[in-house]
Amino acid sequence: CITGRINIITTIEDIVALVSPAVVRIDAQKTMGSGINIDKDGYILTNSHVVKGVTSVTVELSSGEKLRGRITGRDEINDLAILKIDSGSLSTVTLGDSSKLRSGQEVIAIGYPLDLPGGVTVTKGIVSAIRESEIQTDVAINPGNSGGPLINLKGEVIGVNFAGIRIDSGRTVQGI
Repeated sequence: CITGRINIITTIEDIVALVSPAVVRIDAQKTMGSGINIDKDGYILTNSHVVKGVTSVTVELSSGEKLRGRITGRDEINDLAILKIDSGSLSTVTLGDSSKLRSGQEVIAIGYPLDLPGGVTVTKGIVSAIRESEIQTDVAINPGNSGGPLINLKGEVIGVNFAGIRIDSGRTVQGI
């Protein structure tokens, strides 16, 4: 729905239609994951563990086009990596302010879980807790969703998904 020149997102479907063209599938030879086009010049944000041990990857755009991507930066501590692909003008996302999140707020995850064929998978849930730099949610996130966006109901990316973390006891937990 459009009022004047301001685009108002009214449904989950609107949010998915807005964001999903900027979500990519990443094939890093040994692992598969998701990523987010954050810049029209071909910079993609993903998790560092998705591209661990490789210097280049195959990036599949929402159109199905496959491009070679190279890793241009890594932050192992925060589990983030930046990839670069050479492509024309790409769909991008709007980055939001995660410091404004509150427990109970609805969020959406988009990605390519389990390397399932076809388009993106969309799941919805709530923010369960905010812990330092981590957002805990009850959104269904599986291997392959790692690197995809966590989105607020304004259609802004407020986090990068990863399927689970290993805690000191060796157990893997989900939803952070």
